[in-house]
Amino acid sequence: MSTPAIEATGLSVGYRSRGGSRAVLADLDFAVQPGELVCLLGPNGIGKSTLLRTISRIQPPLAGRIRLGGVDLGGITQHQLARLLGVVLTERVQIGAMPAYRVVELGRYAHLDWAGRLTAADHEVVRWAIRAVGAEHLAHRDSSELSDGERQRIMIARALAQEPAVLLLDEPTAFLDVPSRVDLMGLLRTLARREGIAVVVSSHDLELALRTADTVWLVAPGGKFYAGAPEDIVQGGHVAEAFHGERIRFRPEERAFRLVGEGRCRALVEGEGLGAVLAAAVLEREGYEIVTERCPETLVVAIDAREGWRSEGPAAGTSFAALASFARSRGARTAA
Repeated sequence: MSTPAIEATGLSVGYRSRGGSRAVLADLDFAVQPGELVCLLGPNGIGKSTLLRTISRIQPPLAGRIRLGGVDLGGITQHQLARLLGVVLTERVQIGAMPAYRVVELGRYAHLDWAGRLTAADHEVVRWAIRAVGAEHLAHRDSSELSDGERQRIMIARALAQEPAVLLLDEPTAFLDVPSRVDLMGLLRTLARREGIAVVVSSHDLELALRTADTVWLVAPGGKFYAGAPEDIVQGGHVAEAFHGERIRFRPEERAFRLVGEGRCRALVEGEGLGAVLAAAVLEREGYEIVTERCPETLVVAIDAREGWRSEGPAAGTSFAALASFARSRGARTAA
């Protein structure tokens, strides 16, 4: 079996002060293999960034050990660390008027000689890093003119130019639109597989993470830490535990969140296909509890792919906007 790219034993992370120390997460054991994509998930303020900062040696652990490629993190020089570990942080980096190619070049400085000159081999690595993230068309653009998604690609290319064994990213999709988020996560998965890099990425996009990660690290309230395949984490009920809310529930079978009905009405959707799924979503949004069997005072909505929807009395329509309006008016009458 190969040496883990990252390995932690008995790790505790948190903060030290004059009054002592406060552990955010304690007694963690985990390992990440080369070529593995790990997504770190959990509510805000629960310790995800603290864990990443500790792995990247931005702050020291309170207890335990971390190894990168089998080497103790505490015994690595800063120069060696830059060759092993690439880090992309959440903050928008203000680089100024500099071509994107020059930004990626900055990732090579851990490999340069005392004169700081880039060789032909260094430039080849820079070009490889830019190709790896699909940013050849951005190489000669002014970095200050790049969009958020384009900037993230260049910052990832800069980290790749270090030729690291491990790539850590803290909320890399935070400022991106939905297509760009999906595209970036797909890129990270491809890089992990194709280049054999261990990639650890923290994210608030839980549904996307569950669909792309090899392994999930889930931080739950109370300092609980769960690690495993996304499907094992879901089946164990840990996602529902970590993200429980009064008006939202995680549905394991869908790997997605849904609004909780307000309990005033129940609805049954008859039909199949996308139309039935969307009709149920409309009714849930209007406060209905979706059931699978008829019972007293249940609103029954039948879906026909060609004719639209129909319900009690003469109610019928061809749009979901009309269904939402009908559901609201019926719900108001029922509540009265």
